[in-house]
Amino acid sequence: MLRSPPPGLIALALGSVAELGSQGQAASRSQMPQPAVSMRMSQLERTLGGCLLQRGPPGNQLTPACERAGLSRQVLSEARAMMAAVQALVAGRTPICGWPHR
Repeated sequence: MLRSPPPGLIALALGSVAELGSQGQAASRSQMPQPAVSMRMSQLERTLGGCLLQRGPPGNQLTPACERAGLSRQVLSEARAMMAAVQALVAGRTPICGWPHR
């Protein structure tokens, strides 16, 4: 059974698509397969009830509404911070309930 990527990884992928203009490049950066990124972006759009990305031959761009909201910068910044915190936790650099995680 395939597990879903963590929400932070999905947010990081969305921010990367906005920054790079390509779901394929965002997938590489996020260490996810490109079809998974595409599927997650579509699921996120359905959940939110609207289009986040304009898809076309020159690449992917955030919709004007997302751009006006500053969505890409906010999502990318928060996702990077969350992923850094998770990596620190997994690496044992962050104590859990007072005990170092090793």
